[in-house]
Amino acid sequence: MTPTQRPRGSRRTIEAAQALAQNFELPFVALDESGIQDDAFFALPATLTQRGTLLPYRIEGGRLQVAVADPSDVILIDELRLAAAMPVDLAVAPAADIARLCADSRRTKRTQRPKDDEADTGAVSALEGVVADAIDKRASDIHLLPIADGLEVRFRIDGMVSKHSVLQPEIGTAVISRLKVIAGLDIAEHRAGQDGRFATVANGNHEVDVRVATLPTIIGEGAVLRLLERSRRPPSLTEIGMSYEMQMNLERFTGQLGGALVVAGPTGSGKSTTLYATLTDLIRPEVNIITIEDPVEYRLPDVYQLQVNRRAEFTFARALRTILRADPDIVMVGEIRDRETATISIEAALTGQLPLTTLHAKDAPSAIMRLIDLGVEPFLLGSALGAVVSQRLARRLCKHCREAYEPSNVELAAAGWQSGPIQLWRPQGCDRCDRGYDGRIGLFELLPVTGPLMEAILQRGSYDDVVDAADTTGRTTMWSDGLQKTAAGELSLDELRRVLT
Repeated sequence: MTPTQRPRGSRRTIEAAQALAQNFELPFVALDESGIQDDAFFALPATLTQRGTLLPYRIEGGRLQVAVADPSDVILIDELRLAAAMPVDLAVAPAADIARLCADSRRTKRTQRPKDDEADTGAVSALEGVVADAIDKRASDIHLLPIADGLEVRFRIDGMVSKHSVLQPEIGTAVISRLKVIAGLDIAEHRAGQDGRFATVANGNHEVDVRVATLPTIIGEGAVLRLLERSRRPPSLTEIGMSYEMQMNLERFTGQLGGALVVAGPTGSGKSTTLYATLTDLIRPEVNIITIEDPVEYRLPDVYQLQVNRRAEFTFARALRTILRADPDIVMVGEIRDRETATISIEAALTGQLPLTTLHAKDAPSAIMRLIDLGVEPFLLGSALGAVVSQRLARRLCKHCREAYEPSNVELAAAGWQSGPIQLWRPQGCDRCDRGYDGRIGLFELLPVTGPLMEAILQRGSYDDVVDAADTTGRTTMWSDGLQKTAAGELSLDELRRVLT
């Protein structure tokens, strides 16, 4: 946007604005010289910019730079920060310049971008509608896939992706641009993927954190949105499907406040939720708990919760070093991603803390091998790793429409039952569920690091050696846990096979 060039404010008004900027310790900006970016001006609602008392003029580093005439107007600045979908940096400019350039910018918008106006309005409505529908349907992710005819919207519900709708090409393009603006991404970058986030309120009172990842495909730009409701409370271990016996074993381990606990599984397997459920049971007045997450998914009372900030170089490793100087009893690390984070997390167990963390691995023995591959020394791992929980999420049968049947002996033998139950259950589908399934349930394995397993780690054993040693602990595998849930009518045998084979 090139605003109409007119003489800037008088010398007196400029000096007054500069003095005001100095008093409030804010920068002074000469707007005619800086220029105004389209994307910045349209990043705020027209109800704010049409007042002529503030002017968003640039987006830089994922932050919106806004010039104000009166930095003492706290009500206006509060409105500004609430309306902006990204962090705001304030500057001071002469009131006359702000009012004139706001009017010029709106005039440019009306005369030069009528089609863009319609697309922008449609994009805002479309995006709000998609997010609201996703929340209504309990979707965890929204996929925006570029296709020849526009932008296909897909929802991931209970772990399965299904088609929701298709946005017309002009609206689809505007939706991606709108996402970039509100997520603090570079709107001019179309060749590389970007990551960002924003917060919104949907369906009346649902506060939702949205993580955005853009994808530059050969057809056009797409995006994936991960939805995290702030208002949700962490579920209990019982609610996520952990058996009473396994909960007692886990409680005995965490009650010792020694030895790291690692929760392993692929992306989307519920690892963080299990950590939160475990952590909730550990909150007590006499225990100091600190977490470092990316992002914070649940707000917990009486807990220090820190969030990774890559722009400030506040990484997991750097945060961990800070946390360990803050007298913690329990430390939760959202995810182990590198050697430094892995080593510091495991070493914390040697100094008396209880570290809880997650790791991408297919099962408990694989998690041990991955920690070694990341560079954690076997002697450290053998003495400081307390237990590994591995898990998956499976779709839970709808109790209103599930159908009982008698499986064949061949089917039971293939599943591993020596003498199978008389009846199993399979999905049917009704108006209360999604094709016979309603929600998800966890499949778990708890592997304590003791005896032969510790010895296999110290001897740098192979994966098979670790598995053989783990089998001597009498562990319940995820498959065995799944069979128990299948016999209880929580799962179908087909769903168990889908998830674990």
